[in-house]
Amino acid sequence: EPAAHAMHETLASSRPRTVSLASQLVPPLSPDRVCAIVVTYYPGGAICDRLARIWTQVGGLVVVDNHSEESEVLRIHGALARMEHAALIGNDTNEGVAAALNAGAQWAVEHGFALLLLLDQDSEPCDGMVHELLSVYAECSEKFRVGLVGSNYLLPAPAGTGAPMIAVNRRWIEFPAVITSGTLILAQVFCDAGGMRDDLFIDAVDLEFCLRLRSRGYHVVLTGKPLMSHSIGRYERRTLGARGVGVTSHSPLRRRYAARNRFLVARWYVRTNPWWLFHQVWWLFQQVVLIAAFEERKTQKLISLARGLRDAMLGRTGKIQER
Repeated sequence: EPAAHAMHETLASSRPRTVSLASQLVPPLSPDRVCAIVVTYYPGGAICDRLARIWTQVGGLVVVDNHSEESEVLRIHGALARMEHAALIGNDTNEGVAAALNAGAQWAVEHGFALLLLLDQDSEPCDGMVHELLSVYAECSEKFRVGLVGSNYLLPAPAGTGAPMIAVNRRWIEFPAVITSGTLILAQVFCDAGGMRDDLFIDAVDLEFCLRLRSRGYHVVLTGKPLMSHSIGRYERRTLGARGVGVTSHSPLRRRYAARNRFLVARWYVRTNPWWLFHQVWWLFQQVVLIAAFEERKTQKLISLARGLRDAMLGRTGKIQER
């Protein structure tokens, strides 16, 4: 298993360790002990409404901005100034989503919060989101050692169908990996695991973190009820043969990150999760088909996928410097 990359000093003081499946010491699960961490990068005008909506459900809120336009940063700052226990951390450069989450977690730990709610800038929380996450966490912690609880979600209109992204007919299920946004995790678990791998920068950061937690004896849980709406690129529903498919239209650079990081993670965990490699091969095949059938800049994106695979084979990490 790869060691988690260095985090800020507060988090790094908790050395990663393998946990047993003995009963988990869970602090009181109340909304005022939750700190929401929102990472922003050119978030757009709706971000202030989203921040206000999540702030009403938690005890604290920290926004980590990855060097957006000054006007957007000022707008966020103005919104947070009207909230108690809220802060803005501004990065001088785009440090990537993993480093930003780690910085937000450090702030939360320093201010005494016991639980972290990780959110993307384009996620719209539902009313009662935090209450349901806490309730599911409490129920599951009586059965096994909970690593994190992830939120099921809806795609926003007009892309969404009104059905949860992952069909679940129970209140919660155990799941191999969940997306970062909508994740509730104990601050102590986040610290003990070493935080997010900042050398992945963006894409598959959440997948690697879930696999790392599971390799340490924790369980990953997904809610059955959708607790937010969440955008995935410029998502569209298209028809391929007789089947509906989702097309994200991510940029060539994001394609390269996705291919590189997914196959790096598969390589790192091939011994403990060999099925993950086969899953990524199937993912790659799907991406090639969808890009060729529906997306613009087909050649550029396919070349980017190939470059990402080459990066993974060479073990390259960090921010990609495109010429």
